[in-house]
Amino acid sequence: MERRDFLKIAGAASATTAAFGCSPKATEKLVPYLVPAEEIVPGIATWYATVSGDSPEGLGIQVKTREGRPILIQGNPEHPLSGGSVSALAQSELQGLYDPDRVRGPALRAPGGRFNALDWKHALELLVEQLAKARGGGIYFLSGHMTGTLDALVDGWLASFDSPNRAVYETFAYEPVLTANRIVFGQTAIPLYDLASARYLISFGADFLETWLAPTFLTRGFTAMHAFRDGGMGKFVAVEPR
Repeated sequence: MERRDFLKIAGAASATTAAFGCSPKATEKLVPYLVPAEEIVPGIATWYATVSGDSPEGLGIQVKTREGRPILIQGNPEHPLSGGSVSALAQSELQGLYDPDRVRGPALRAPGGRFNALDWKHALELLVEQLAKARGGGIYFLSGHMTGTLDALVDGWLASFDSPNRAVYETFAYEPVLTANRIVFGQTAIPLYDLASARYLISFGADFLETWLAPTFLTRGFTAMHAFRDGGMGKFVAVEPR
């Protein structure tokens, strides 16, 4: 037996003994973190660059993890939208991950509206059975806005069941912005506004600091525009319903 293998076995045995002695009931299974991923060093934080999916902005973020568990979210300074900033929605993603009231597994709704927990094996068998019955137009897919490979994956999955029934729901519709941009600039695309370079800003009912388009990016631009520079500061006028 090699020295490394001996240390692994000895470490697992010691942990099992300690857990058994301190626990009020016998330990049934122990899965020690003996073989972590290559980039993970126990006791040292690992950072990952990714994109927040909790808001339509698609903010670039950096996630701090310890032993594979996310513990902090902050903006990615190299990302063109976030620029190091982060929204409250992106920060709240950790709450969704660790919320004690979150849905922790599959459940089946019983008569009366009550949900009964299911084990994964039974849940997957039931899902496969129901999907087979609904093949040929009986499957409907409702989601938020998706792009890229995930969007293509959903289309391909529905096509495999001969059910091209898909609905996309967005809380804030951007069709008027798309149409206006096509009329003015000839491009059917959502624009980004360089507020930092503006000296006079008029907003007609656009809640750009909270919900409209890319609030984190626009807030950074508005902060720069409204700051004192060159002997003055930009003027902001809001035209909104009251």
